Amino acid sequence: RPEQVALCAEAMKGDGPLPDLLCLCEVESLLALRVFNQANLAGHYPYALLIDSYDFRQIDVAVLSRKEILSVRTHVDDVGTDGKRTFSRDCLELKVALTRSASRTFTVLVNHLKSKFVETRGKTPAQVRAEQQAAAERRRRQALAVRSILRHRFPGQAYGAAAFAVVGDFNAAPGEPSVARMVSSDSDLRWVPSTSTGEPARESTRVPKVRRKYIDPAS
Repeated sequence: RPEQVALCAEAMKGDGPLPDLLCLCEVESLLALRVFNQANLAGHYPYALLIDSYDFRQIDVAVLSRKEILSVRTHVDDVGTDGKRTFSRDCLELKVALTRSASRTFTVLVNHLKSKFVETRGKTPAQVRAEQQAAAERRRRQALAVRSILRHRFPGQAYGAAAFAVVGDFNAAPGEPSVARMVSSDSDLRWVPSTSTGEPARESTRVPKVRRKYIDPAS
């Protein structure tokens, strides 16, 4: 709806200038993303990125960038040991140039992990608990997969020297077991709050927000 779109744009602009890199969740299509950029952000971003996932609802992760996108890697087709696709939407991986010569780069992994929502109508409490546990387990596998992707992308000493961020909607607080391994002591990732108060931005039914992000110590 137009009023929701306007509220989204207002939330993105905030009190200051728009960021160089805007990572989004639940975007319908690349065309919708480009139209939104032109109509609501005055074409602020020359680069737009979205890769369709297998989610029939068309609620994919996406990126708008002021910085040149140098490379893109999708993980929509990644499968786990059970033969099932790992990510509900994608773990969209991109590298952007921080300088014109691309001598300095920044890698971002945009995620939207498994939701906590479970349909309760017509189900017993035991069935609801079983589905909640299954959702949490899938979120845990997704979080571990993100960590594995980072370790493969930046092996050895490169992990400590590289500049990267893991951002998005993780559908879990930092201390929850389903995502705890992604920020365990041996992963070297640290939680960065989404608001100036030091707390995650609150859920909103009117304006979706990026609530939390994990950034490597080198950034």
